[in-house]
Formats: sequence, structure tokens, C-alpha cells
Amino acid sequence: MLEFIKNAMIFEFGYDWMEKTRKRDTVYQRAIYFKLAKDYTNESLSKIGSSVGRDHATVLHAINVVFPVIKRWEKELLGSYHKIQNDVIPQYIDTVKKEQSDMARVLRVVNNCDDLTKLISVLEENGYDI
Repeated sequence: MLEFIKNAMIFEFGYDWMEKTRKRDTVYQRAIYFKLAKDYTNESLSKIGSSVGRDHATVLHAINVVFPVIKRWEKELLGSYHKIQNDVIPQYIDTVKKEQSDMARVLRVVNNCDDLTKLISVLEENGYDI
């Protein structure tokens, strides 16, 4: 999921937000990534930070200090956050659920095939010609 969020951020903002800089726009964009990653994954703050070359303290600071500034003053960036949060991530979750459902169906078919193979073996052992 971290890779998906990172790709969504790249699509929305470009690669600039992953640069090693303290420019305000870049810091704000990273804070959005950290907030989304914390809210939508079970990854540790260290793992979230290391995914973009930062440590857990940076992630914590961005979520607790920088993100509230975005909410208060940066409406355009907040709009991008909401776009990813409300449109992109739910679509990804729906896709993953569909893939999991499809995989469950495939596994049921495979299990049924295994059961049929066992049944055929038992029938053949008991003299039935199949």
C-alpha cells in the first residue's frame, strides 16, 4: 500500500516531493504522504519514513505539526489530499478486494479439482473404470 500511495502522490505532485530539501511546498507534500500512509497502512512510522529517506521523527513531526498547517492555510494542497483520500485510495481498495475475491474463487475451483482427483483415485482403487 505504501508503494500505491507513493505512486498516487507522484501522479498528483510529480517527483519533487521526494527531494531532499526543506522547501515549504516539498515539506507540505511529504506531510500529505506521511498522513495518508499512517491513516491507510499498518506500517510503522520508521517504515513510512524510510520509504522516502526520512526517519520516524520526521514522520511524526509532519503529521502532528505540518499537516495541521496544511489544513488551516493550504486549501489547494488539502484539496489534493482529499482527492487522493476520497477518490484514489477507495478505488485501489475496491480493486484489491475484487482481486482477493477472484483469487478466492480460483482457490475454491482448485480445491474442488483436488477433491475430484481424490474421488477418481478412490473409485479407480475400488475397481471402477473412469
